[in-house]
Amino acid sequence: MKFKLRQPLPDPDGPNLTPLIDVVFLLLIFFMVSSTFLEESAIEIRLPEANGKAPQQPPDSITVRIDASGAWQVAQQSISAGDRSALGTALERNLSPTGELLVEADARAPHQSVMTLLDLSSQIGVNSLRFKAQEPQ
Repeated sequence: MKFKLRQPLPDPDGPNLTPLIDVVFLLLIFFMVSSTFLEESAIEIRLPEANGKAPQQPPDSITVRIDASGAWQVAQQSISAGDRSALGTALERNLSPTGELLVEADARAPHQSVMTLLDLSSQIGVNSLRFKAQEPQ
């Protein structure tokens, strides 16, 4: 018996694009999930002035002063700018676990000095922290 070879019929609708569409959608989802969006801040911020009455200072609080050069003063003890270990020791020695830390920073104080104080106070476990401000003139 002789069989006749059949030729495949040409597809009248064209090639099947379903797998290609699936791949394109997967790529689209991948790029949407893995991309990052920039948040650009284009607003101008003016900080408020403090006009309120200051609350009473608790008896177990200490005041840390930061001068314009970045030096600290903790409980009448002066600590030179950049001496992180001495500041940590002074905070641990003078601050009770339930005590409050009152920060009096000069307006021209370096930001690093304030951040060092905040970092050390969080490591010690300070739960209450206030910044002192002056009334507008």
